[in-house]
Amino acid sequence: MKKIKIIVAAILRGIVILAPGAAFLWWTWGKVSALFSILATVGVESIYLFLFAFAVVAIRAAKDMKKKKEEATT
Repeated sequence: MKKIKIIVAAILRGIVILAPGAAFLWWTWGKVSALFSILATVGVESIYLFLFAFAVVAIRAAKDMKKKKEEATT
């Protein structure tokens, strides 16, 4: 059951990361050349990935600091 949960979570994270790029590709496909659309999509996905990773790391660090603070007071 735990393996299924990990696989489903990985698929959902992938969808969250790729969704802005896919939407951008769909939006720009008819407006500019295909090569520019594909390269711009990769750029949008990369930027979104960096922001997503930063948010996840920041939340994890805040939780760890809170846990350390609680352990220090006890």
